[in-house]
Amino acid sequence: MSTALESTQQPIYSDATLGLSHEAKTILSDWFKIAPHYSEPASRQKGNINQEFYRLAAQWKEATQYLSSISQISMHPAYQHIIGMGPSVVPIILNELKQKPANWFWALKAITRTDPVPAQFRGNIEKMIEFWLKWGRDQGYVI
Repeated sequence: MSTALESTQQPIYSDATLGLSHEAKTILSDWFKIAPHYSEPASRQKGNINQEFYRLAAQWKEATQYLSSISQISMHPAYQHIIGMGPSVVPIILNELKQKPANWFWALKAITRTDPVPAQFRGNIEKMIEFWLKWGRDQGYVI
């Protein structure tokens, strides 16, 4: 069984046998360089995760700024995509909570599978942020 990387290995070919133009060869060469990135989930890609996070966060914030339903806010496709990015976005989310508080609690719970906020403080945004930032420090995240 071949892996995605093996299936995208650049074949050895002769210019004469394929009859490709220079432009076609350039496109083919470029495709073999980028193809492995399309076969990996976003959470394992080496791309700029910060850039992707902030792009999605901006979409989410703009689309949900006038909503009051936590479930509607948390089910927005951009927010769900951020959750799908996995543990690599936890430090970014924690930093966002510290800089510009927003409702990142659902995402943090979904990604980390924990909730450090005691029941009596749920709904108290400042306390929830405080508990999540403490949790992040305790877990070794740079905040």
